[in-house]
Amino acid sequence: MRWLEHAKNTRWLMVFDNYDRPKVPGNTDPSAVDIQQYLPKVYHGSIIVTTRLSNVNVGPRIRVGKLENVGDSLQILSNASRREGVMDDPTAAELAKELDGLPLALATAGAYLDQVSTSFADYLRLYRASWLKLQQTSP
Repeated sequence: MRWLEHAKNTRWLMVFDNYDRPKVPGNTDPSAVDIQQYLPKVYHGSIIVTTRLSNVNVGPRIRVGKLENVGDSLQILSNASRREGVMDDPTAAELAKELDGLPLALATAGAYLDQVSTSFADYLRLYRASWLKLQQTSP
């Protein structure tokens, strides 16, 4: 904590990912955590807290929404899949559009494609088939 608070240390980033058991008013969960005790008491450096809960208030909120530019979506697919030529692949662009610019969906698809030898076309076909099956089983 002292290192983070030192005036010369201004280029650091701390990430608290999935802060989903916060100690907030009304939460009686004994495993709840008060994140404030881990945060430096300075205004240099950067801290990112991710959570799915709307009642967590640790700083300014940034809502992550859909990407409007297909090129940005393709960049996520390219980075996560670690494949060459993604930016020029029409099937990858079709997949990016199908995933509707949702960053997590794009990163998940890319991570999967990084681990298997499936093509973008095969992934898209499997995605559509599973989506159709899900729609048929929903009430």
